[in-house]
Amino acid sequence: MAIKGKTRSKTKARTVARPPRPVPVEVKPPFFLRRWVQVSGALLCGAAAVAVLIWATNGLREDRRRAAKAASGASARRAVALWKAEVDGAMAKIGFDDQTRTAAAFTDLSGLLDQMSKGKTPDGSAASAATAEKNLKDAAGTLNKLTSESIGGKGLSAFEAGALLQSRAAMAQALQTEQQVAGLIQIASSAHGATRKDLVQRAQALEGVAKAGFDGGYQMYFDVAYSLGLVQPAGPIPAGGAPPGSSG
Repeated sequence: MAIKGKTRSKTKARTVARPPRPVPVEVKPPFFLRRWVQVSGALLCGAAAVAVLIWATNGLREDRRRAAKAASGASARRAVALWKAEVDGAMAKIGFDDQTRTAAAFTDLSGLLDQMSKGKTPDGSAASAATAEKNLKDAAGTLNKLTSESIGGKGLSAFEAGALLQSRAAMAQALQTEQQVAGLIQIASSAHGATRKDLVQRAQALEGVAKAGFDGGYQMYFDVAYSLGLVQPAGPIPAGGAPPGSSG
């Protein structure tokens, strides 16, 4: 006889769902604590620091450059002011007028030559020429005392220093040439005929050379002194800014 077992329930047991497994959630740090933000910020700060450093360095260099330029300019003005004092002293000996740029010594000798070329011998011609000759000699001597040592290393550019030395040489040479004119006038004042005429013509030729050399030399000197604010032109300054008659 068969033994009957317990009958299985035909109703299936309900499966209870497992609870969800905990999943780790990444918590993002605050914006400014994020690595890429910090790295980017560090790079930007570094670049800004470098830019500020360069700006400050350039500023210091510019300040030093300006200070050096100002000091150099002041030194140059002092040197040229001393040079100018010597030139003024030389010009005073020949009666130079800086407004008209004429010298009494040149004018007087030119007037004597003009009269003598017409066959006239003004009274005191020889004495007047002798006085002019002495003054011209003294003025040339004063200019010849000016040397490169008085302006070397004083802040002047090579061009400015060279211009002053050339101007001094040109003016001194012109004054020495004019001395010859005065000497010829003295001889001509007591000469006659063809000899007198020849002496006067030679003196007139030398006078032209002397005047041109003197004018050119003085202009070079004036240009340098004007650029440093030590002299002013006699007339109004033209639109270009250069003084009347300036070669620069």
